[in-house]
Amino acid sequence: RQFGKENKIEANSDEVKHELEHLLEHFANQPEVMAKIDTADYREHIKENLTHQQVIKWLKDKLVEK
Repeated sequence: RQFGKENKIEANSDEVKHELEHLLEHFANQPEVMAKIDTADYREHIKENLTHQQVIKWLKDKLVEK
């Protein structure tokens, strides 16, 4: 988390929205799952996961020669 903050790497609201839409579409026939996905806590969870993915990609791009 700290590394992402220091380097201003953070998932934005559009990325979170896109991921949530994808999940809701995927679980459209499972109302119990959809109810859990459509919460503030889960949106924060998705934002953290996307941010971690972005940090890993950033590190990989910086550390691995192309």
